[in-house]
Amino acid sequence: MSMSMQDLLIIVGCEELPARYVHYSVTKLKNNIITLLKNIEHGDIKTFATPRRIAISIQSVATEAASEEKIVTGPPADRAFVNGEPTKAAMGFARGKGVDVSALQIVEGPRGPVVAVKVQTGGESTVELLQKGIQDAVLKIDFEKSMRWGSGSISWARPLHKLIVLFGNTHIPCRLGNIVSSSNDEGHRLFPTSFAVENVNQWISKMLENKVYVDREQRREVCTQQLNTLCTDLSASIKDWDLLDEVVDLVEFPKTIRCEFPEDLLELPPRLLVEAMKLHQRVFPLYNQADGSLRADFLVITNHPYADQPDVAATIAEGNKRVLTARFYDAKFFFAEDRKKSLLEHGTKLTTMRWVRKGGTVAEKVARLEKMSSTWAPVFESDTSMVQRAALLCKCDLLTQMVYEFTDLQGHVGKLLAEFDGEPQSVSEAVEEHYLPRGAEDDCPSTKEGLTLAFIDRLDSLQQCFSLGLQPKGSSDPLGLRRAANGLVRILLSSNTPLSFSSFLEGDLLDFVVARMKSHFQDAFGGEIAASVFATGLDCPVSLEGRMKAMRQLSQSENFSDMRATFKRVMGLTKEHLSTDISGVAWVHPTEEALAAQFSTVHTEVQHFVEAQQFSEALSCLSTLKEPIDALFDAVMVMDEDLTIRTNRLSLLKTIADAFRQFADFTILST
Repeated sequence: MSMSMQDLLIIVGCEELPARYVHYSVTKLKNNIITLLKNIEHGDIKTFATPRRIAISIQSVATEAASEEKIVTGPPADRAFVNGEPTKAAMGFARGKGVDVSALQIVEGPRGPVVAVKVQTGGESTVELLQKGIQDAVLKIDFEKSMRWGSGSISWARPLHKLIVLFGNTHIPCRLGNIVSSSNDEGHRLFPTSFAVENVNQWISKMLENKVYVDREQRREVCTQQLNTLCTDLSASIKDWDLLDEVVDLVEFPKTIRCEFPEDLLELPPRLLVEAMKLHQRVFPLYNQADGSLRADFLVITNHPYADQPDVAATIAEGNKRVLTARFYDAKFFFAEDRKKSLLEHGTKLTTMRWVRKGGTVAEKVARLEKMSSTWAPVFESDTSMVQRAALLCKCDLLTQMVYEFTDLQGHVGKLLAEFDGEPQSVSEAVEEHYLPRGAEDDCPSTKEGLTLAFIDRLDSLQQCFSLGLQPKGSSDPLGLRRAANGLVRILLSSNTPLSFSSFLEGDLLDFVVARMKSHFQDAFGGEIAASVFATGLDCPVSLEGRMKAMRQLSQSENFSDMRATFKRVMGLTKEHLSTDISGVAWVHPTEEALAAQFSTVHTEVQHFVEAQQFSEALSCLSTLKEPIDALFDAVMVMDEDLTIRTNRLSLLKTIADAFRQFADFTILST
């Protein structure tokens, strides 16, 4: 009998979610529903998400799980029955399977007779699973912050208002806290016409009629098209496209309009204006196409269905202008006040600013950075005096009014004030750049002094926090120490500084930083290549990256599969062999002699390339050994009965294996 298949649509309505929760919540709901229906056959899954609703559509869902009868075995027969009578072991097994002892049978197991029972599995009703599990599927979404509302006992990111569960043509009655599932939905909050939900395509169409793009990717395309069209009309350009990831989850029916602020505010530092527009208003700054300079107009993606009407657009534009203008004029005042003092004068109060719990003041941290400068500046080939001066000034802007109001401008305000004070350019640049990289997408500092200060700032934070027992526990990392360790790795790579972590770290801190380094390379090169190169035991990011790039290049060659098999065999044969002494050996077969001679020539070239950090060239040289190795394997038995011959051959292959182990362990590679 064929099983009935129906499409499933689940819609959860709520008050406006924070943008960061929109895509996150629908992804989690999808995972929870898949788990709930794990035994139910189904087709493709599609998600929909806006600030006020998340939904999942699943095609061709079976009405019930497939039934299956299988034999489940239990304890040995001689323990289950004694003199034909069931023991506690038999009764307990039967009870656990929900059958009477009389239903037990004896079958042959791998170690002798055992008791067994036929168990019927599957057959679960999809409707019943949904009715029992839909509440948990929604409420078990783990948010960073949740809230309670009304008289109910449930909590979620925002108050929940609606649940629709449509299976085929039937609306399934379900509960979500105090909410009873319904069959009707409504559109945009400014266009709240109710309609009966009939199927997913009808729902998408009716929601669009009611001013909601439920498809997140479609909404993103609409936003992008509107922004590009206006930019073309205005002969302007947008640089801050990263803002779109958030804005697309702030609106349900995007309409983009042009706004502007007074021209005289362009006298403020451009980054301040841009940060304020992006972070506080979520609007898109515009730049002149000719020279890339910031303009006094900007674009706003509104959530108003009628924002294309002139009077509505004018009202929205005026509101944005007022809010931003007020904030900009405040900033202009703060900046003017901050300029009345030198950057160093602002820093006098760092003696009263706590750095971290039990970790002293920021002034004490600054003193440590100054001291570390003389040690680390030569490592990065930077000017020691410039790094020391930048270290003295790098935290001073934390006491300015500008940074107090615009936290994300820390470092940039310090750079501007340092420039006004006449500090050398390398100092002012380092003051700003020492915060880089803030995250995985950020660039590293562009100057040697900035690289040095960024490195020692993170190193000091890690060393001090670990000495105070403040290392991360579990997923929690309030002090950003994982990010700091990632920064050390990226700074060494960015500056091509061949420094091993074990040369200046030890104990738990060394393990912690190396773990972050391994995570970085696993993401960049994939698990197998990374693992094979980690087997070298190296902990120098520059050396490891060079080897991984070389291995990736080698792995993309046409005959890599054959090479891998050969070199893997060499390493496998010699894993228990210790000797590499082949000096003065009298080879008994021409293939041995040819391989030894070829390796002698190649080895010198390889070491030259390794010293020059030309790892691809070194691996290419070693790869030429494949042919003479294969010739040896074809001509002789490595494990010869004669102990001396066997030992000599293993020692030769061990020498070759060790040469390859400078780069990777080929036995780890499977493809």
